[in-house]
Amino acid sequence: ERAGRDFFSRVEGIEAVVARDLTRRPTQAPQDSPTISPMGPPTAFPSAMPTYSPSGTPSSMPSRDHDQVIMTGNREDLQLGGRTTSSFGYIWNMRTKPDSGVLMITGMDFYTESTNDVTFELWTRMGTFKGFKGSYEGWDLIAQGTTRGRGIGRYTTIPEEMFTPVSIPGGGEENGGMRSFYLTLDTRELVYKLGLVDDEATTADSDK
Repeated sequence: ERAGRDFFSRVEGIEAVVARDLTRRPTQAPQDSPTISPMGPPTAFPSAMPTYSPSGTPSSMPSRDHDQVIMTGNREDLQLGGRTTSSFGYIWNMRTKPDSGVLMITGMDFYTESTNDVTFELWTRMGTFKGFKGSYEGWDLIAQGTTRGRGIGRYTTIPEEMFTPVSIPGGGEENGGMRSFYLTLDTRELVYKLGLVDDEATTADSDK
């Protein structure tokens, strides 16, 4: 009897395939039924996809809006006179709290009583500004251009298309969660409120 006769009696057809469609070896047959328990231990990180349904119980703390506005002064605070003054620019630090996540800065306003075109520059660097005043070395320019001042009682917005978003790491100053900013105009029309240090007025370039 011819060798292989039994094989050819069971073959229904032969087809040619391109090399890229070949597997290294025949695939195993699928299981008859799905597995009852999950395969392997749970992953250390959540999956990239959200769950199909909401959780049965709400979280212990309500979630915050993703976009928030930080306002440092109202209309009365920023009127010239009293504890306010005007300057070409000011410098300050921003910190995250020890229990906070990353903070993304996506825009910024400033206050000027001018209703004319004002030319601005906004610089930033990671860490404190102390030891880095009076020089642009170590600073990054994230916004510059000219915009129309909105005048008394209104904040003037740096146009979105002129602003490069930056982030501040979470975890507080001890974990690198500090970023400094320097905002300057080409005229002495930037209005800001004086701070207090030991009951004495100080300019906005202090670290208080």
